[in-house]
Amino acid sequence: MDGARPVRAILAGAGPVLALKFAGAAAAFGMFAVTARTLDAEAFGRLGIWFNAMSFLAVAALCGQETLILKVWATGTVACRHGLMRFALGNMIAASLAFFVVALTVTHAAGLDPSPGLAAAAGAFLVAQAMLHLTSHASRVGLGIGVAEGHREVVWRLAAAGTAIACLSGGWPFVPEAFLAVAAFCMVASATWQWRRLSSSMRGGAGPVAADRRGWRRQMGGMWLAAILDAGHQYLDVVLIGLLLDPSAAAGYFAAARVAAIFPILAGGLANYASGQIAALFPTGRRQRLQSLLARLQSLAAVGAVTGLAVVAVWGAALLAIFGDGYRDFAPILRLLALGAAVSLLAGPAPHLLLLCGHERAYPMAGIAVLVLRMMLVLVLGSTFGAVGAAAAVAFMASLQAVILNRLCRRRLGIDPSVIALLRHANR
Repeated sequence: MDGARPVRAILAGAGPVLALKFAGAAAAFGMFAVTARTLDAEAFGRLGIWFNAMSFLAVAALCGQETLILKVWATGTVACRHGLMRFALGNMIAASLAFFVVALTVTHAAGLDPSPGLAAAAGAFLVAQAMLHLTSHASRVGLGIGVAEGHREVVWRLAAAGTAIACLSGGWPFVPEAFLAVAAFCMVASATWQWRRLSSSMRGGAGPVAADRRGWRRQMGGMWLAAILDAGHQYLDVVLIGLLLDPSAAAGYFAAARVAAIFPILAGGLANYASGQIAALFPTGRRQRLQSLLARLQSLAAVGAVTGLAVVAVWGAALLAIFGDGYRDFAPILRLLALGAAVSLLAGPAPHLLLLCGHERAYPMAGIAVLVLRMMLVLVLGSTFGAVGAAAAVAFMASLQAVILNRLCRRRLGIDPSVIALLRHANR
């Protein structure tokens, strides 16, 4: 197998997903950049804190059912799918409401009570985002990835961005309450449209529901933990910085994180492609072919990492200035976040390799330890050196996690998913 053929296969397999991911990232960047220009730094920081907190809780409220749906849908009957969606929807709504009550309790105990309007909008956003995640994962297998990712990544963000542009043109502030309410409305509209399409596709499944609720609950635990770990790395930093420092610092960090998000988007798209190859090659004992494919996969990752770092180094401050001239000062934070994210990209799909090759417990255990250390280091360095210290903590822990997970892959599986494998392959 020549070197170009795997790259073409990767682009063909991951291309549509990557295109939707990049479109979603561009829509999110525009949405937040325009919104930031309608607000002062303190208000935009409050929006960033509530957006990230509710986004984290929305992932937690799924209870791992998004992965369960992907596993059960392909093998279940139509009646089973009906039962699974009702089961998942009930759990999601109950968990969303419970987590929202916990969030309000924590903010009250900390003396940070939101206004009634902000609380209502945040609660609606939490439930709506969890619902959109749920229906989109079902749509991925039931309707196709274009429908699922298009609505989850692009449609609602474009609608919110359009509202932000209207506010900017009219000279009105797109306040956090309004932003979260508009986003919630757009998410509910997208989720409802997908739900109706799913219901139409499942017609003819009347009869007794073949639901294995006990078995589903047993499977949800590990999936839930893995999802929470990923969401914690993605969302909790901004919340901690806002609580530890102030909303203005959180605003700058949030803007820098939106720019640096290009690295995890590329990593996620490549990992989605790698997951299918791992599932096909590893159980049949074709480890050498899998190692060769992962090495070539990292050639795309290396190009993306080098290009992204160059763009951040040269135009990072200019990209931040799109949010407002005052955000140029957060360029050092952007460079640190980009460096940590690039290292994670070059580490390859190590979590997927462990999860799909019989080491389901290794990744969550390592992930819990890294996440706890990361939060502690953010608190220590953030309180001492401000947002730059917090960004340095995040970059360091991202690099440490990459080293730990790749070491686990080499020791337990004899496979190296990182860019080092590409270098070894090139030297042969």
